[in-house]
Amino acid sequence: MPFLPDKRFVIDADAAPDEVRARLQESVAPLRRFAIRRPSLPFAGRVDGESFELRPVLGYGSSFSPLVQGTYSSAVSGTRIDVRMRLLRPVAAFMTAWLSFAAVLVGVASIAAAKDPLRIGFVLLALAFFGVGYGCMAVLFGFETRRTRAKLEQLLV
Repeated sequence: MPFLPDKRFVIDADAAPDEVRARLQESVAPLRRFAIRRPSLPFAGRVDGESFELRPVLGYGSSFSPLVQGTYSSAVSGTRIDVRMRLLRPVAAFMTAWLSFAAVLVGVASIAAAKDPLRIGFVLLALAFFGVGYGCMAVLFGFETRRTRAKLEQLLV
């Protein structure tokens, strides 16, 4: 089980791979780094011959919106779409730094509490710092992945 959130799932579509690619291309706007207006399509990114990489277009800012990477290929009765949702690299780097710092604080506070039992409050504070960071990341990423998966399934099935 990975430490940072990473969701993988499979969508089986009844359509042919060419139709799946066409559906994706119709619903994915080109990715623009500095856009003034947000796209009217539900996703932004790129769709290639047998793969895609996209992000959901949200009406609000969320650092925990997933990067969706997928491949599609012919299956017995249509198309098999393998999907992976993960954090964006800058967000993953920030959360890794946050949680590493919190883990070091827990260790230092535990050593201090072992020498002086009156410092147990520092251990609890460090654990809370770690728990808030991990909890926010897990809950918000889970919320965004459920919404994005529902949009994808509605589009492709």
